[in-house]
Amino acid sequence: MQLKLIRSYGDLATTGKLLVDTATFFSIEQPWRDNLKGHSCVPEGDYVLLPYLSPKHGATWCLHNPALNIYGTVPVPEGGRDGCEIHSANWAEQLEGCIALGLAGQPMFDPLTGAVEPAIEESVSAITQLHELIGAMTSGHTLQILSA
Repeated sequence: MQLKLIRSYGDLATTGKLLVDTATFFSIEQPWRDNLKGHSCVPEGDYVLLPYLSPKHGATWCLHNPALNIYGTVPVPEGGRDGCEIHSANWAEQLEGCIALGLAGQPMFDPLTGAVEPAIEESVSAITQLHELIGAMTSGHTLQILSA
């Protein structure tokens, strides 16, 4: 299945909407920081989604596009990024270069920063719904990321 993420960039977070068949999810990532591993949203482009059983997040997918220096779970060349997963989270600083999904997107009070920050809600439910739509741990899916 072809998934499409349309996103906007901000100083505190990169936010967007993920379109999957007839469903829409909200997304959050870290801000763009020159593709810095663990600290930046992933670059715009087309990705293969590789099924991955994450020790931390369970059944998920890793993004893979060697032309953009993003690798799924294969050996990574020097300077490449790996482990860019789709998983649950509420705020951008909870992520290490991954994409989090939610069922709603609106600023919320972040107890870590003590401020109202861009956020998504019902993230675990969103991941469950994504699994229902495309099948948990299934292959053959792609993700196109572009700016709004």
